[in-house]
Amino acid sequence: MSDKNYISDSKLEWYLHNALSAEEQAEIAALERSDAELRGRIEALRASDAEILADYPPPRIAERLAQRYPGTRGTAGMQEKAKKRRWPLSVFICAAMLVILPLITVMVMTFMDTMDVDVDGTHIIEEVLQVEEPVIPDVEDGDMAEQGQ
Repeated sequence: MSDKNYISDSKLEWYLHNALSAEEQAEIAALERSDAELRGRIEALRASDAEILADYPPPRIAERLAQRYPGTRGTAGMQEKAKKRRWPLSVFICAAMLVILPLITVMVMTFMDTMDVDVDGTHIIEEVLQVEEPVIPDVEDGDMAEQGQ
């Protein structure tokens, strides 16, 4: 088999299980008929599949799964069980959001108060805005005359 016609083992597994498109299935079947090396790889994968099925027959695996997950039947039962498990998680997330969002709001508002941030987002620095009146002593007309003015 040339490098340009190389097919990965995973794609050959898909081919053996008819999981490819009709076009790809036909293409690999044609290559299998014409390429002895590819034919050998496909036969090795078929033998491996047969060995795995002999060691782990589907009825025995189904029985073990039924023992491990009582009350479920096939994948539909497992999916139903998974749906039941998801409900409490979503409730927990909603409850957490109901607690966390008000806390975040309070924290932001407190931070804004300490930073003297106005509603429109501008900073107000009270020290700069405060104008102090100059201290002028009370001087009467007579006091000014005494000082010689």
